[in-house]
Amino acid sequence: MQIAHVTFGVPFKTWRERQRSWWVCLDHTSRTVVQLSLVIGGTLVAYHYSLLTLLEQLDVQSPLAYVGLVPVFALALAAAYMTPKVEEPNIYDRQVDYIVGVPLLLVAAAITMLLPHHMSATFWQWRVDLLAVPLFVAGLVAIVFGTRVLWRQRLAVLYLLLALPALYTVVLASTLVRYTNFTVDALRDILKYIPVAKADVVPGDPLFTVTHHGSSFPLAVVTACSGVDGLVGFLLIGLLFAAMMHGPLLRKMLWLLAGLPLLWAINLGRIMFIFWAGRQWGEKVALTVFHPVIGLITFSAGVTLWALAHRWAGLRLAPFAGGGRRRADEPVVRRGVLPVPAIAAVAIFVVVASVGIGVGDTSLKDYNLVETAVGEPRLTSFLVNPARVPGWTWSYEAQFQNGKPEFGLDSLWYRYLYRPTSQDGALRATVPVTADVINASGISGFNAFTLQDCYNFHGWSERATVDENLGGGITGQSLSYDSSQYGDWSVLYWLWPVLGTEGNPTATRYERVVLYVQDGPLATVQDPKTGVKSTAALSLDERLTVDRDFLTVFASEIIKGQKAATTETIESEAAA
Repeated sequence: MQIAHVTFGVPFKTWRERQRSWWVCLDHTSRTVVQLSLVIGGTLVAYHYSLLTLLEQLDVQSPLAYVGLVPVFALALAAAYMTPKVEEPNIYDRQVDYIVGVPLLLVAAAITMLLPHHMSATFWQWRVDLLAVPLFVAGLVAIVFGTRVLWRQRLAVLYLLLALPALYTVVLASTLVRYTNFTVDALRDILKYIPVAKADVVPGDPLFTVTHHGSSFPLAVVTACSGVDGLVGFLLIGLLFAAMMHGPLLRKMLWLLAGLPLLWAINLGRIMFIFWAGRQWGEKVALTVFHPVIGLITFSAGVTLWALAHRWAGLRLAPFAGGGRRRADEPVVRRGVLPVPAIAAVAIFVVVASVGIGVGDTSLKDYNLVETAVGEPRLTSFLVNPARVPGWTWSYEAQFQNGKPEFGLDSLWYRYLYRPTSQDGALRATVPVTADVINASGISGFNAFTLQDCYNFHGWSERATVDENLGGGITGQSLSYDSSQYGDWSVLYWLWPVLGTEGNPTATRYERVVLYVQDGPLATVQDPKTGVKSTAALSLDERLTVDRDFLTVFASEIIKGQKAATTETIESEAAA
């Protein structure tokens, strides 16, 4: 007996033939529009939140503001390489397309949907999601257009990697202060000959005084005004132009490097103009009229001058030139078949992959609580301002020095005790919660020496290790241990990046927060999820479940409380 496959009232075979016939009969331009819609639309659906966070940085005074333009620049680079070249590999094999494209999509899906749980807050700190975007785009291009087109567009796909903030933060962290100081020193020297402002008497101080009709006001040249923002933007645009240029690689590199001092000198002129405008028309005109727009004007002028100088470097800008290239439709005429013979199955595949990954991308919004869009910490150090938990009060207990060999000489290890002040809240216990907080400048020590390593070293018995979602994209680990000396304890710990610590309020640091609660017949802890109390009548596994739920909710309250403590700190500093 034959079974007829029916799709929406049409036999499947007939429907498939109609779709194939419609696709073959389309002209080349229409097919390209459909394929581009699948690639661009699929990427926007899959990574809508990740890309949105990049765009939100465009109006922020930050060295990474221009990074939000990377996807737009990548599209421009793709358009520049849309015409086939003679020297391209002669690949027209759909099996090869899927062999290349499907693994790329699977890796992108694994990064987006699995790694956040395992990396916890460090996933967003390093913006690993943006590493998945070029892999996803490469996979779509291979499946929707073919491997031949993917090879042609390899520079555009690789350009998307420039959206990774880590590429800049690692370098900028060590150069921002020196770059700003260099700019301030240059301004001090220029003002000796063009006295439109007066430098502070303290050498290296970024404060300048402008006098308008006998009334003086201060202007500070901070990092955002030193020109480093334009430097990052220039490098992004420069790499885009260099990829479109025809000429030796060495000439391209020299031409690109030559633009850096040009942009820096133009930025000095911008600052001097602000000083002059303040002297001529006052503080309000200088800061509210000229300051918001003059930077964009000077930056555009500098990039334009630099771009026009490419011929002096022996380069030629001809991204759309067709010399030595095939016509766009020649492969089809020569082979007699389309590189992508059918589009219906491809479209279904793209929709399923995009929606599936898009669900995982949406969940990344949780990181908003603890980190910014470029992975910078939102929360202040626990050591600077410990979080408050409703119904509990904290107190400082002790400081330990024995962790410095493992976590670094600049590491700090403090212990706090949270004691209940009321038994009417959601978190009820008859014993205190101990919080050990280890603060260090790097993460390597925490990776090398886990909490379990510590327990095993002391010969304590570890059991029931479980991952817990604590909110804010943070994954903690819950476990318990028993020892003959200290008794039985339930533990929950996590690692997060924080902003600053004692003596260094702006540095990015890392903290491991470890919560302990006594597990025993004399300790009563109530499960905030079920209301069950851990009494001696419960089995060990039942008591551990209660303690684990209690510590998970307690940790979530600490994370929210740390957010509130950070807000209070910022407001108090602003008021001061």
